Amino acid sequence: MSALDVFVAAVERALPAWPDGMDACAEALGSLATSDDLGARVAAELAALVERPARTPAATASLHCWVLWAGARGAKLCLVRVPSGAGDDAAYLTDAASHQLLTPVGPDPVEGDLYEQRDAPDPEVMRAGCVLRARRRVALRAGDVLSLRPRRDVFDFLPSDGPRYALVFDGPRVHTQQWVYARETLLPATSLAADPHDARLEAAMRLLRVLGHTPGAPAVAALARHGAHFVRWTAVRHASGLDPARGLALLRAAVDDPHPHVRDAARRALARLEEGH
Repeated sequence: MSALDVFVAAVERALPAWPDGMDACAEALGSLATSDDLGARVAAELAALVERPARTPAATASLHCWVLWAGARGAKLCLVRVPSGAGDDAAYLTDAASHQLLTPVGPDPVEGDLYEQRDAPDPEVMRAGCVLRARRRVALRAGDVLSLRPRRDVFDFLPSDGPRYALVFDGPRVHTQQWVYARETLLPATSLAADPHDARLEAAMRLLRVLGHTPGAPAVAALARHGAHFVRWTAVRHASGLDPARGLALLRAAVDDPHPHVRDAARRALARLEEGH
């Protein structure tokens, strides 16, 4: 078996009782990062690209992230390039919606700052006071594996002075959103859908509203029963723009939504409507 196959087998054994079994996965990940398997796979990909210039690798998420393996509930293993300088997202830090394992690839260490979220009693409810706290600076060398807890730990790569890479394993998603923090204040600024499918649902609803495609109103309204609270609220908002009567009914129902963010937003929206009359 290749080192990647050994790692995937360790993950699949651990998944039924996840996150128990992470230690075995960490050991297999460290072995993979120091094996010849990664180089062989990159060489094979290079040969395929040379042979077929129009090839679009299905396993490539971006120029800086190569998805080596993907499993159920968002579990995936990625080979990522460590940032080499300040980018567009330099003002923000983003947490993870799953348990993560991180290990450097190659002889050079990977460094970063580790932060901790201690003020979120409900990990699905973002509050203004949920500040990140700096824990320590971490230097990972070949074979070292860092374990990160969802909604608790945030690892911020330090810019490298040359091309450096790391393997990042995301376990199955346990939260519906990733929280984004302002680097200057370490306070939550916004959130992102952890599941790309949820993000695509939101984008499609926004586009239907912009296009004014009223026949799409029933499909949008149906998503007001979605499992993710932010998808439900997006559906309520955009259904109102496509079909005001249907949207008002959804808005009134949303004041009893299970999630406090949706309830609060619905009450504020209804109050504005009453003031407008």
